[in-house]
Amino acid sequence: MNMSQLVSSLQTFFKPREVFITGIVCLLVLVSLGILSLAQMPDVVSTNVQATAAVQMKAISAVYVATSSARSRATTTVQAHSTATVQVRATATALVIDSTATAIASGNPYPPHGGTLALDDTLRNNSANAWADEASKNGSCSFVGGTYRAKSVTSNITFGCPGYYTEFSNFVYQVQITILSGDEGGITFREDTQGHQYTFLIRSDGTYGFYKFEGYGKTVSPLISGSSSAIKKGLKQTNLIAVIARGKTIDLYVNQRRVTSVGDGAYSKGAIAVCASATAGTTEVAFNNAKVWTL
Repeated sequence: MNMSQLVSSLQTFFKPREVFITGIVCLLVLVSLGILSLAQMPDVVSTNVQATAAVQMKAISAVYVATSSARSRATTTVQAHSTATVQVRATATALVIDSTATAIASGNPYPPHGGTLALDDTLRNNSANAWADEASKNGSCSFVGGTYRAKSVTSNITFGCPGYYTEFSNFVYQVQITILSGDEGGITFREDTQGHQYTFLIRSDGTYGFYKFEGYGKTVSPLISGSSSAIKKGLKQTNLIAVIARGKTIDLYVNQRRVTSVGDGAYSKGAIAVCASATAGTTEVAFNNAKVWTL
């Protein structure tokens, strides 16, 4: 296979999609020629979610729209697999974001209160170039006023803003969330290139929902939903949401209180993201202080 065929194969594998996506770069080393080539990747994606009035009961009809542009991102490590899977890890970055990182004092406030601090980002800016910063017709990801903003501008759209170079299996993922306008916001995790992922959303009315996305163009299954006094109600209220994922056990927290636990082992590892979901009109959600501890 020559260079152009391999690049074409990788670009097809990492096709744009309007769901949550991780940004990725492929660095091909041609030893005989001494030539370096950088491939581009799509940035921002979202999922068309056909929502009912209640957050806990959603029917999904997914539509995927390519973003208008892509950026080249350099890396110093490439791992190429025979299946054309390429994993890129940023080594020259201010963030430590993979499970092989040097151990840092944990400070994990959630059971089992251990692990390695693998990501610690205030989300005040994108100086490490570690998060999507792009817009499409259905929404946008941007840094505004010292916060990371996810915005969905189309009814029944959940718009995701992914963290680049992230892949976690067993972990704690925590972030501060403020719903500025609209309906609901939250986090996604264990997302892969086929569109399999979990999403935890909270609403300004004190309800929550946890969903399993079963792939691009396929259904989204509500796994559990309800209400919790741990959620601060109303717009512009800041809540601290977290998920503890250990094998098949997934615990959901709001303001360091466990609201529920789910058993589902369909997806074992993948990327993380933040998201905004609009039932009607526009939803804008601000995020700060994202942390991940690997377990």
